[in-house]
Amino acid sequence: MSKANLEQLRQEVAQNPALQERLSQAKNHESLIALVTELGQEKGYSFTRQEVEEYINEMNSSQQEITEEQLEAIAGGAAQKDWFDAYRCS
Repeated sequence: MSKANLEQLRQEVAQNPALQERLSQAKNHESLIALVTELGQEKGYSFTRQEVEEYINEMNSSQQEITEEQLEAIAGGAAQKDWFDAYRCS
């Protein structure tokens, strides 16, 4: 399932600063989608650009409000690394 693959890649990126740095090179929403798709292929995951875009949009819409956990992380000074956070598009 591609959504499961995307979630696995997201978890891998969250644990790997080198992958975070690579994805931080995205200049906009479209380049992020391209980079995530490319990285997924390199890591052996199977999903399309359209599936990546749908996943990012779904994640963005489900996180419109700050969660209690995010608030605690911000208050505690913890950095939250997520590959789609920097490129939220309405």
